[in-house]
Amino acid sequence: MNGENSVELKASDRWGQKWSLKYYSRPDNSRKPVFTVGWNRLVTANSVLPGDKLIFSGHHQDAGEMQYRIQVIRRTRTSEGKTVEVEVIKTVHGGPVIFF
Repeated sequence: MNGENSVELKASDRWGQKWSLKYYSRPDNSRKPVFTVGWNRLVTANSVLPGDKLIFSGHHQDAGEMQYRIQVIRRTRTSEGKTVEVEVIKTVHGGPVIFF
């Protein structure tokens, strides 16, 4: 973060949808860092529920620029009762569906 308290991140999902987020690290380190700008839009559009995990991963592109990807992971049970973690994706119609 080069001494700054916030940084703007551009993340994309499985389909290339771009999400602009602002990550804020509190200067006094008294509380955990947070996402501010763009967070509510991402949560609403991806049907994020309490307990879901959001995974941010990054890799360097050819030009050396960092590219981030975001995934929503949800814990659920199979028909056999086994607990598994799966990626939550959206259908064409906008309804949430779980991808195994």
